[in-house]
Order: sequence, then C-alpha cells, then structure tokens
Amino acid sequence: MGNDTEAFRHSIGSEGVKAVEQMGIECVEIIRERVEKYAIDCDLKWGYCDVALKPRHLKGFEEYMQHLRDIGFNHEMRMLSREDTRQYVNSDIYLGGCYNEGWGHVHPLNLCLGEVRAAESLGAKIFEHSRVTSITYGDNPAVHTDKGRVNADYVVLCGNAYMEDLVPKLSARVLPSTSCIIATEPLTEQQLEQSMRQDVAVCDARTALDYYRLSADKRLLFGGLSNYTSLEPANIIDIMRKKMCHVFPALGDVKIDYKWSGQMGICVRRMPLMGRLDGNVLPD
Repeated sequence: MGNDTEAFRHSIGSEGVKAVEQMGIECVEIIRERVEKYAIDCDLKWGYCDVALKPRHLKGFEEYMQHLRDIGFNHEMRMLSREDTRQYVNSDIYLGGCYNEGWGHVHPLNLCLGEVRAAESLGAKIFEHSRVTSITYGDNPAVHTDKGRVNADYVVLCGNAYMEDLVPKLSARVLPSTSCIIATEPLTEQQLEQSMRQDVAVCDARTALDYYRLSADKRLLFGGLSNYTSLEPANIIDIMRKKMCHVFPALGDVKIDYKWSGQMGICVRRMPLMGRLDGNVLPD
C-alpha cells in the first residue's frame, strides 16, 4: 500500500497525479458496477487487508488511508492492531494492518469471460489468436496483424508485460517480472482457523510481496514475486510453499493441487501496470 503516483508528479504534474489516483478508485467501482449490471458470476467478495511486517509499514498505511479519504474514497477503512489482524489472518509475523471494505478479490477468468459476453451483447467483436505485428499512428490509427488490419478512432494498448517489442518506447521501460501462485487443496475448518479466519484478500507491504486469498471452494491461493525475469522457475511449488509456511506454519503438510505463473510489468519507479494474477481487486 503506497502512494506511488507521487514519483510521477515532476512529469505529469499535480493534475496528472490526481487523475491517475481517481482512476485507481474508479477502476474498482467499474468492476463492482459491471458485475452487478451484467450478473457476472465471478465470486466477487469485498474485504482487503494490507499487513505490516515493520512499524514503518503501519505509518505508511495510516498516511495512505488518509490520502484515500482526501481524494474521495468513501468505503470503510480502519487500522488494525496485531490482535485485530489475527481476526482476519491468523499469523504471528504481522505487527498489524489496515482493513479496506472497498477493495476485495475476484475469480479473474470468470470476470473476463463475463465481460466478454457483456461486450459481445453490446456489439463488440473480439478476435482471439490475432497477434498484432505493428501499429500505424496518427489521425487514422490502425492495428496490423498477420492476416489483416483494423482501422480505429483510438488504439488502447493492454498487453502489459506481454507486448514484447511491439512498442519499443514502452518495452524499454517495462521489466517483465515473474510472479507465481500455488493453490492448496480445500482447507478444513481447522486449517482455516489456523490461517485465513476471514474471506479477505491479503497483501504485505514489501517490494517482493506476498499476496493471498481464499478461492470459492476454500483453497488458499498464495502468490508472490519469484524473480525479476520473464522465466518461470522449475521449482514453483517448493519456492511458494516455503513462503506460505513462513506465514502459516500450520499448513506445512497441506497438499498443493495447482501452480501457475505469469508476468507482471514493472516500469519506471517500480509502478506496476496490472492487477495481480490471483484476482485481487485493487488499484496497483
């Protein structure tokens, strides 16, 4: 949790910083509204905990919580003591945290599929497996593929760390960093009591952070930054299990049913370009 946009004030100005921050609030509200309007079944749940490993993290949470209020965020937020935090996350390693009712978590694939269906119902056309090879800029932009092109009034680039060299100016400023996730077997009530006492999304305040939540069928999805390359490590389960057990020692014997990884685009001043791979709903 941090006010990363301040690092860009010298280049985009105060109004630019304010606009980006307002987008951070708006993007979550758009998800809230779309899920309700189009009845998207994506396990959307509200409640988010930032957790502190150091005293300075708690100070940062307080400052950022006030900052969110100052820019118009009107959902419930409150600071958590060590004992308060344990009512959400039963771990000995956290000094406290911050609870935010306005952020949460979602099944990202089901959200995407639901938005696709909604977009197509409104007349949008979606072309999969159409790799973009180049872009024509100017007053009449066009997107070129191997088999054709699309002329448009506007072109929006949403490739994050996967655009490769399509736009050299961007690729030179984006570091594809690998983030990995493991999913446990469904947890028993006892295991839930020993780990995730509440169905909230959780994230710590480090640069190479841990982030985790429960799935709809009560699996623990535990993720974190693996490396600053685009390469997937061969031992994802070993790496992520060690991280998980540091937070929740009681889950040392739990079975890991799934693993996956993906790239997150880290750009200038470390400001991420995307939401996390496990479906946490928050402005990065």
